[in-house]
Amino acid sequence: MSQNNKYFHNKPVLVCHLGCLPPAAEGIVESIKCRRGVTCRLASLGVFPSQAVIVVRVTRRGAVLLKVNGMLLAVSAGVAENIFVKEIPSAT
Repeated sequence: MSQNNKYFHNKPVLVCHLGCLPPAAEGIVESIKCRRGVTCRLASLGVFPSQAVIVVRVTRRGAVLLKVNGMLLAVSAGVAENIFVKEIPSAT
């Protein structure tokens, strides 16, 4: 395969858990690996694959405050470790 293909990018796409994003970073949810009840609850709050989220704050213990559809949502460290996101590069 040619490296000039339009599907190859110069920068690798990094997928990590929600807690690894710095504050004010925006990302797209790739997958959620929580228990079914937690996954359903997150979906009812607007957190599901392909949804954009913004990390507002990450505490020392790993809890994450994020913004989804203009709503602030806090998730525990355990839940944040099971939400995998792809960071959207900043325009600046």
